[in-house]
Amino acid sequence: MYQYGGELTMNLVNTGTEKETVKAGTFNCYVLVLSVGGWQSFFATDKYYFYFTVASPHIFVKYKEYDNGVWNADELISYDK
Repeated sequence: MYQYGGELTMNLVNTGTEKETVKAGTFNCYVLVLSVGGWQSFFATDKYYFYFTVASPHIFVKYKEYDNGVWNADELISYDK
């Protein structure tokens, strides 16, 4: 990730699975949390949440982040199987 004037090391962690309901339906999803790594994580505490289906082909279902006291999100609105 390139921000704050230079490259940042990032951490990506699979925190498990959750059922997520979005406009396209309900899906069993892996929850991946992206955050800044290393010593920069002390001042760059933002976390970004990505939800992908457990079932192959691992479809993107939802993204959310907490920014300035507000949750921002994007989600899958339709899916043709």
